[in-house]
Amino acid sequence: MAVPSIKGMAMQSAVVDVARLIETKRISPEELEVRLAPADLRLLDDKLNPAAWYPIESYRRFVRVLVDKEAQGRVEEYLVQRGWRAAERIKNSGLYGQLEASRETWGTRVGRIVVSIASVLYNFTRWSIELVEDDKPYRVIVDDARDFVDECRYTAQGFVAYASTVVGNGPVDVTSSRPAPDRVVYEVRRARGAAARKG
Repeated sequence: MAVPSIKGMAMQSAVVDVARLIETKRISPEELEVRLAPADLRLLDDKLNPAAWYPIESYRRFVRVLVDKEAQGRVEEYLVQRGWRAAERIKNSGLYGQLEASRETWGTRVGRIVVSIASVLYNFTRWSIELVEDDKPYRVIVDDARDFVDECRYTAQGFVAYASTVVGNGPVDVTSSRPAPDRVVYEVRRARGAAARKG
């Protein structure tokens, strides 16, 4: 079985942000030697390949360093914001023109975007969408998610929120839960007052 891994384009942002902590002297090389595995430390010196796979445990260790240094105790909020910014970067790069309006219903559009991007970012997990009526809550379901660590769970929550907001042309509320060790469920609903601004 393949090692659960994340694509380099996602890993790169965590590695670059940890390198920034070193440059600004917010963390010492000695502390990093304790916090990261030897293979992780080599990533700080290597040029990461955006198309290559990197172990999810390495990603988790890098993100934990960032959480400890930057989250100020608001771990979930910090991770959701990282996911939001990552989705924003992807949209601004032009890689995913899907983050635009179409004739499909709101839930179908977002589901298609999230499922297709997730399948590119992770070499494990199965993503699907459970639709209700348009403008009603819908769910994004992640199965085979035992190794989909909370650092991924909450970052993906921010991504789902960004995609839902852009495609739905208005704010949303996104919550996540882990009803079983190998399943994560995101519930997405339009924020109050947003139904009038249907996408």
